[in-house]
Amino acid sequence: MINTVIFSENNPARLRILLQSIRKNYVTEFNFNILHRSFNSDYEPLYEKLKLEFADLNINWTGYSNFKEAVLRLLQNNSEFSMFLRDDNVFYNPEDFKLINSVMDSEQEVLCFSLRLGENTKLCRNMNTANTLVDVKSDGKIMKWDWSKHYLDYGFPFSTEGHIFRTKELLKMLKQVAFE
Repeated sequence: MINTVIFSENNPARLRILLQSIRKNYVTEFNFNILHRSFNSDYEPLYEKLKLEFADLNINWTGYSNFKEAVLRLLQNNSEFSMFLRDDNVFYNPEDFKLINSVMDSEQEVLCFSLRLGENTKLCRNMNTANTLVDVKSDGKIMKWDWSKHYLDYGFPFSTEGHIFRTKELLKMLKQVAFE
């Protein structure tokens, strides 16, 4: 199981699309936690509807007043691996989680496994600039690269968009930094 923390703020409609894609492709692979809040009380009834619609996924729905404390609390559940998602992420295809677990277990130099990045990630949408890859090793299923030699999407391993980490390592790092 991959402990998954999904961030959602004022976006129950986008969250619904993500949850539909998870139900279709990954329902058995995740332990779900949705960390959400609404600045507009009109959204709360919509989040309540999602809780009912996706009750089969056994989601832990939680709000927060202190974001960092809430994130750290959700990561302390003894899962070997953890991943963050945002409510605007969507899964298009199922992944081979046995392969992902094997890579993460056997190759300790691997910082994270990205479900988002691949050979088709040509453009960094945030910078509207082409991604450039150097020294990539690929066996046709898995790509490996040194993130410290890259910039843009491939040089940002701490993305909240489907990067799987070893939970113990992730907790060590997050406890040392300030974030809101």
